[in-house]
Amino acid sequence: MTRLFIIFGILLSGCTVPNGKLLSELNDKQADSVCDEFGARTILCGDEETGETYFFDCASVDAPSGCPATVGDYRACLEAVEALSDASFCETQGGPEACYPLLDADCLPE
Repeated sequence: MTRLFIIFGILLSGCTVPNGKLLSELNDKQADSVCDEFGARTILCGDEETGETYFFDCASVDAPSGCPATVGDYRACLEAVEALSDASFCETQGGPEACYPLLDADCLPE
């Protein structure tokens, strides 16, 4: 089974978006100027046939209106993922707790 974790890119190059700003309130320029701070990462938990694959990527996906996650939530999640080895990530069974705000039902792409 493959689970796609699309993590929205939300950091401004040259100018910092406040941590308290909602992802859903970012303008196009803010949302498009991301990804440089955190690199893409793919983590396979288990074997290729029955395991789960997690993609941490900066996709040009806007957070849906009503998503309560903030820029600070995004940064905290990616920092937590970067700090874990693949094996440690897999032991978390779904990702570090810092990523939970991004997995809110109102934040997932439809």
